[in-house]
Amino acid sequence: MKTSSLNKGYITTLTALVLASVFCLGASTFAVVWQQQSNVRVAKESGKLENSIASLQRHQAELNNKIATAQTLEALNRRNAQFRLNLAAIREQQLVRVTRDPKLLLDLKRNMERIGFMPAAPAADAPLLARPDTNTTPSLIRFVSMSH
Repeated sequence: MKTSSLNKGYITTLTALVLASVFCLGASTFAVVWQQQSNVRVAKESGKLENSIASLQRHQAELNNKIATAQTLEALNRRNAQFRLNLAAIREQQLVRVTRDPKLLLDLKRNMERIGFMPAAPAADAPLLARPDTNTTPSLIRFVSMSH
């Protein structure tokens, strides 16, 4: 009698261990499948975002090209004649080209005026713009050295 109850205890324990192993195997399989599905979803969204970014970059390049062609000397003179403004013809010396993003330059100027590095005078705009006849590039060091 003792051996049969001992065998029953082993069988019960062995059955419980097998069931626990099957449960753990099923749970880990479910977790792996869930993770793979999540990876696929993230990869698809990432691909969509990359395509969107590439499209926006192409659009920005097209706009930059249109702006560059519209700001040429010939285009400005042609528009002057087209709209019959009767303005004097534009010369290259009259063009002022902004070398950096104007919004960033204005933000930099405003911030420097707030902290006292630069006087709030119209002459302070001069280093922000690079004229075609000069080969100067503005820098933060130049702004700071001008104010002191």
